[in-house]
Amino acid sequence: MAIAEIKGIQDNNVGACVKHYALNNSENYRFMSDSICDIRAIREIYLRQFEGIVKEANPSCVMTSYNSINSDFGSNNKYLIRDTLINEWGYNGVVMTDWGAMHNRCDALKAGLDLEMPGDTEICRYQLKKGLDDGAISIDDINYSVKKILELVNKYYFKALNNCNFEENNTLAGELACDCAVLLKNDNKYLPLNKNERILALGPMFKHMRYQGAGSSMIEPTKVTTPMDAFNLDNVKYDYFDSIPNDLSIYDKIVLFIGLPDEYETEGRDRKNILLPSNQIDMINDLNNRGAYYSAVVFAGSSVSLAPLKNAQSILYMGLPGQNGGAAVLKLLYGDVVPSGRLAETWVNKIEDVPYYNEYSNSEIEAYRESIFVGYRYYNTFNIPVQYPFGYGLSYSEFEYSNYNYELNNDSILIKLNVKNIGGYDASDVIQIYVDSPNPDFKAKRELKAFSKAYLKQGEEKEVLF
Repeated sequence: MAIAEIKGIQDNNVGACVKHYALNNSENYRFMSDSICDIRAIREIYLRQFEGIVKEANPSCVMTSYNSINSDFGSNNKYLIRDTLINEWGYNGVVMTDWGAMHNRCDALKAGLDLEMPGDTEICRYQLKKGLDDGAISIDDINYSVKKILELVNKYYFKALNNCNFEENNTLAGELACDCAVLLKNDNKYLPLNKNERILALGPMFKHMRYQGAGSSMIEPTKVTTPMDAFNLDNVKYDYFDSIPNDLSIYDKIVLFIGLPDEYETEGRDRKNILLPSNQIDMINDLNNRGAYYSAVVFAGSSVSLAPLKNAQSILYMGLPGQNGGAAVLKLLYGDVVPSGRLAETWVNKIEDVPYYNEYSNSEIEAYRESIFVGYRYYNTFNIPVQYPFGYGLSYSEFEYSNYNYELNNDSILIKLNVKNIGGYDASDVIQIYVDSPNPDFKAKRELKAFSKAYLKQGEEKEVLF
């Protein structure tokens, strides 16, 4: 997914910067934490995606992390930068720091670090000059990095086209939000809704949708369309209340809009639990106690416990859907678009099910005790029940697989199968290929090796190749 995104960015004359390199997995001690990890997990889990990105997409920049990796800061980690990224993988782009993540400018230069950000600091200029005078670095070391930065400037300077169509991009943002939404539950085909039904909308995210992350991921949208905006524009028959009204028998369907606010998941600190805010839980409990059935739309950037939603007939997870997320919610709820996303992480039942949860981000020493058994690899291998598994997602339509076959070609395998849409909607399906380990000794039970999304009209059948 990252490879495709980087290629798309750089095809439009914009350089992409991949971060954070590497093992940057906690926030509480982000500036001084030391990620202690065995070399096998480093190679099989934490460097694996960077290797594929560098070799297949060649991003313009790679940004190092604040933290140390096995007691060597990311900005001057010779093993990560010089030995692996540059010499082993052949990377020839610019390597840069995160903002204020430089530690020793000469050591960093020798390790392969080209650019300090935000840069031009007096202490680093002094260190470079002293390093030249002392012989710790050479002018060739400096010229090596200068050359890469000039190549970056020459490649992209004045090449970005200033002809952005913001309305087209807003529409595209809504389409992407539709494509990524995950239908977690749909008992009794509660969804899609019908335009003739009278809807009761509840919950804080209906008119104050959370659509992007907090911290340095925040950007200025051209405009924001919330679910309330979309409902109004489409003349949906609905009533909205901040609290639950006394009379529920007058509504055909109830839709609850909930999720995690900015302060619950943000840059700079780690979450302590996976719970919804208490005021939202109180509203859900009130609905449950009154015997009401409802649909829930969830906005959050990561997993959350949905255990309180006992009477929810359907649950639609929107993630953080971007500025046009409200339009996407409307289309998904009413079946104009069929949900087709899949979960990119395991949703556990409780925080205690996370391996070493009680040790995570409690000190500057961040020990990766679970080694290669990360995420679904752990839960599958050790048979831990989960709330929703990695790769999970439902549809309003139905699909049928047939003609499964494979061919061995030297050291590669070609897998073939047919996928047919046998349901009542135009829809898409995500086919996932998992490989079981032939050797169970210190190996994950199975791993995702390939996936593909097939877009199918009603009754349409396609062959999918891996």
